[in-house]
Amino acid sequence: MEVVKAQIKYLRKSPSKVGPVVRQIKGRTVNEALSYLKFMGKGSAKPLFKLVESAVANAENNFNLKRENLKILKIEVLKGPMLKRWRPRSRGMAHPILKKSSHIKIYLTSVEDLKKKAPAARKGEIAKLSLSKEAPQKGQKDTFKPKKEEKNKKEAKSGS
Repeated sequence: MEVVKAQIKYLRKSPSKVGPVVRQIKGRTVNEALSYLKFMGKGSAKPLFKLVESAVANAENNFNLKRENLKILKIEVLKGPMLKRWRPRSRGMAHPILKKSSHIKIYLTSVEDLKKKAPAARKGEIAKLSLSKEAPQKGQKDTFKPKKEEKNKKEAKSGS
């Protein structure tokens, strides 16, 4: 499975403002994501539009993949460095202003590759779920105790 990567570094937008826009396009095909970003009224939509276009260009030129088959596999929004400034206040005080930046990484993959991988992934997920420790296995005692019961026992011991 070929994964195509593109990134923006030092984008002068706060990660908390970029995050909601990223959540809208995560897991969509490239054409859907671009149409969402084109008409979205957020300030971080334009740099994300350029990022997706860049990733598509990387896929077409470097990996010979078709635009119609590309899907967004993962997007990461990471904190970048902060510019620290000071705002004067009354009585000679100064309050800090933190100008935040972010780094964004996008990973694209072909839809055909995902279809090939899907049955194997499902089998692995089923195996993991059957071995999870959420429910007791046959012949095992349930070791889960709510916290309230534990607190009540501690209070009873300390009270006597």
